[in-house]
Amino acid sequence: MARQKALKREEEVRLQKKKAEEEAAAAKKEAALKRAKEEASKMVVRPAEIELLYLKYMQDVKDIDTQVVQPMNANKELKKAAGSHKRKINPKFGQLTKSQNQLVRITNEIKQLIEQTRANDSVYKWILNFISDAIISQAETEVSVKPSASLPLAKLTLNLLILFDDQPSTAAPKPMVRPDLQIPPAPVAPFPVKISKTAVIPGFGRGSSDLGFPTANVNIKDSKTLQELDAGVYFGYARLYKLESAQLDNKRVDRMDGKSSVVLNYGRELQGADLHILPMVMSLGWNPYYGNKEKTCEIYIIHKFSHSFYGADLSAVICGYLRPELDYEGIEALKKDIQLDVDIGLENLAKEGYIKCKSMLE
Repeated sequence: MARQKALKREEEVRLQKKKAEEEAAAAKKEAALKRAKEEASKMVVRPAEIELLYLKYMQDVKDIDTQVVQPMNANKELKKAAGSHKRKINPKFGQLTKSQNQLVRITNEIKQLIEQTRANDSVYKWILNFISDAIISQAETEVSVKPSASLPLAKLTLNLLILFDDQPSTAAPKPMVRPDLQIPPAPVAPFPVKISKTAVIPGFGRGSSDLGFPTANVNIKDSKTLQELDAGVYFGYARLYKLESAQLDNKRVDRMDGKSSVVLNYGRELQGADLHILPMVMSLGWNPYYGNKEKTCEIYIIHKFSHSFYGADLSAVICGYLRPELDYEGIEALKKDIQLDVDIGLENLAKEGYIKCKSMLE
């Protein structure tokens, strides 16, 4: 009898506890609902404002099409260069995982690829627009499977928005700062890559007249290697070959800008060390300081030449990447950076891992 009473009291206590818990949960839910209603009452929906915002965004879409997409479609050379970056960036969105290390790595890789396009404003904006489209497309795929699966992509998007927040027309241009890149002790894929024999053509003459670093220009269209490389500054080795055919007469031709001319002598005056395998640094791209209209390749061969060698053949091996193209506040800053390119290039070309690349030109 006593046991039955004890069991009854335990059951009453259990039911009372359960009832108290249910009442507390109901009260919590009611309080939350009340707060939500209070917050909602403070919000005012203004259809006219929503319509204006919608029209603004629609105009932004149209502006992107007319100012970014259409000009790129009309310039086949620029679109080809941008397409190269697009193909490198696109797979990275699908490589995201829940790993924080993976997120940091992919963020940095995409950041570097975007930074390499800053030298040309059209390519830069086109790439940012492509990335926006790619993120939306990837998000639609991931959310349809499982909403939480898109969280890594959301984090990447936030990182990129923070890194590249300078696109509104009211934003002041950000200064271009030389990145502190670590050069490996030996070439890392895709390097080394070779530029097969191609003719030295007249450039603008700025390397010698303005900068004190005379360059040998080559036609990018004649080299598949140069067409596939991203814009930037590289280091490696170059070798010149003089043409001595009696059928080739010296002739005067215009420089790239048509403002002056040079004589094609096909390198006939080259001799001795001029024809050795020599260190070089190479600028590939649009040269933002001067604002080139076309992509160019300018090779500074680190050697003192006594004569010009327009029309001579040149081959080169590109051993590694130094930095992206940058803009400068003045010509002295540009010259200082070129000298730094030369110093870093020579320092690394003295390493055994890079000296071996010379064999590709022997």
